[in-house]
Amino acid sequence: MSKFLLIVNPIARRGNGARSIPAIRAAMTRLEADFELIQTTGPRHAIEIARQAAGADYEAVVAVGGDGTVNEVVNGLIQAAGDAPSKVAMGVIPVGSGNDFAYMMQGDDLDIEKACERLIKGENKLVDVGSIACDGKDFRYFANGLGIGFDGQVTIETRQIKLLRGFLMYLWAVIRTIIFHHNPIPVTVTCDDQSYTQQLLMVTTAVGKRHGGGFYVTPFAIADDGLLDVCIAGNLSRPAIFPLIPRFMKGTHTTHPKCTMLLGKKVTVSSPVGLAAHIDGEIYATSAKHFEMKSLPARLWVRC
Repeated sequence: MSKFLLIVNPIARRGNGARSIPAIRAAMTRLEADFELIQTTGPRHAIEIARQAAGADYEAVVAVGGDGTVNEVVNGLIQAAGDAPSKVAMGVIPVGSGNDFAYMMQGDDLDIEKACERLIKGENKLVDVGSIACDGKDFRYFANGLGIGFDGQVTIETRQIKLLRGFLMYLWAVIRTIIFHHNPIPVTVTCDDQSYTQQLLMVTTAVGKRHGGGFYVTPFAIADDGLLDVCIAGNLSRPAIFPLIPRFMKGTHTTHPKCTMLLGKKVTVSSPVGLAAHIDGEIYATSAKHFEMKSLPARLWVRC
């Protein structure tokens, strides 16, 4: 039995996953690592691979891709574990567009060689995950965060952008969303015993600090505090949003009068209007009216 199972999303960052395989094989071979490598063939394939691998004797199951690949591996490992912490640690070799979960666990140094070294020499850390259901169905786990409203639409916009990659792709998607999809909506947000009903631009609920490859929407988030961090952006006009972009990039938007930051174990978002949403940077819903998120403390072992 190999020590490490590498689950590669070949289309991560528009083919960067497949292009990275030779470098990953070379790095793991130099480190004398015992590993297997499997490429996914479509959406949710990594969930099934990870779920089956959780019952084997691997030291770590490794997501090779971006945040969407991480999300699928997390869902497979947590499903296999039931209500207990994951049976096997998850590693990450970040070759995707955003790589926000990898940033949360590993910091700025995200090159392939260093990521492979962490698999061999790193230690396991127990962190939280979140759960979400929309309109009472499509239950999923998330590792880093999810966005409802504006940032859900941003994720949809990224799928239309062909020439840009990484953070620049997300930044251009933000600008396109401001121009073409600015639409504050009536929303009720409940975070534990606090409730807000108003016209809102977006609601982000997160375990991690960074989203969209470089936006610190929830800059105070701690991955193992048992709580979800929430950022609510109020009814902002188009001209008011543009100056906020650099503040979201630095995490200094938290003092803006139209931004509300919350902490809680359970968060619900409801609206009479269908809302777009992303989960760990992947499209989760395009027109859902009720979302329920919960913190699941100490559920995922991560090699870092």
